[in-house]
Amino acid sequence: MNKSSVSKKLIGIRIAKWTYSLNEVFQGIVDYAETVGGWQLNANVENDFELEPSYIDKDWGGDGIILFRYSKEEALAYKAKGIPVVNLSREGDADWIPYVGTDNQRAGKIAAEHLLSLGLRNFATWSDPNRRYSRERVGAFTSRIEQSGYTVEAMEGEISKVAPSLEKWKFIHDRIKERVATLALPVGIFVKDDLAAITVVRACQELGLKVPDDVAVLGCSGDPVLACISNPPISSIARQTRQIGFEAARMLDQMMKKGPGESADRLIEPEGVVKRKSTEILAFTEPNLSKAIALIRSLAPSKNLRVRTICDELAISRTTLLNLFRDHLGCSPKNEIIRVRLDALKRQLEIPERPIKEIAYKMDFASPEELSRFFKQQEGCSPSKYRSTARVFPPALPSD
Repeated sequence: MNKSSVSKKLIGIRIAKWTYSLNEVFQGIVDYAETVGGWQLNANVENDFELEPSYIDKDWGGDGIILFRYSKEEALAYKAKGIPVVNLSREGDADWIPYVGTDNQRAGKIAAEHLLSLGLRNFATWSDPNRRYSRERVGAFTSRIEQSGYTVEAMEGEISKVAPSLEKWKFIHDRIKERVATLALPVGIFVKDDLAAITVVRACQELGLKVPDDVAVLGCSGDPVLACISNPPISSIARQTRQIGFEAARMLDQMMKKGPGESADRLIEPEGVVKRKSTEILAFTEPNLSKAIALIRSLAPSKNLRVRTICDELAISRTTLLNLFRDHLGCSPKNEIIRVRLDALKRQLEIPERPIKEIAYKMDFASPEELSRFFKQQEGCSPSKYRSTARVFPPALPSD
């Protein structure tokens, strides 16, 4: 299809069929397109040959393109034609093509803070050194862990250099299994993406290691499909894929308006950790600290828990409890209560049909107004504002 055949701006969208976030990213693009009007979307959708194929390659002609990865040949062709391009993958070396996607360094830091909060003292990563997204994630993770006085065992596999075949999975599996067998236990492993996290879990099972008791596994994608085909389900850093689509479309619009030229990358904050069975462990050496955290995480989502209640339950002084938290977690018991309570509240707000009044009483707030004050104080916006942009179980790309 040639852009001269339509009066609207023709926008090409190419996202690999294996990306689990295809629909969410596309919906974000549609959200933006509807706000500006005048866009016609041309996508390489899978349709079992019931529609005429759309080939968005080096020969495609249109007004702008949003894609997931590009070849050097394509980049040269698009630049020669003056077609603005936005890349949804961190991979790519054309300076004039900006990246819009997850802030991988922030994801790595969030991952480190999550595993540190479990009381673990041994840490490892699994990454592909040839992928920029992988280097960014594990690099930030390692820096944050080292800031806390621990070391990280770096496990690597050049997965991107292995040709796709029926044997590729076995290469990955055997490499991971070989390295995991050498780790000091218990250990927390941050894995470059959820696909590899599943392999880590399966390798642990073959080695007779328990997940999460021996090995806590944390991925990065937040995709519920991948989480559910793992046993136990994997915890993961969730990404805002719909927002990524929206911001990619907005950047493309800006590029089409201002003409050719370099544009800065746009990094999207991760949503945070989606906690599942693979990291349900408390490995603190101080028994009272483990008991206190277990109480907070079991009661704070539904009770207006007080620090005094924890002290009474454990028969220890407030000062003793405060010192335990500061020495091992770097925060106060009240900070942890607020964090757990806020996390639970966000999950409730992400269910659009659940009234805020119902949530308030379910979580032991005195009133919906008190809930709103608490949320605004912590997040800087109202619960309704958060709800308008939040989503339930956001899917994401297994890698980028």
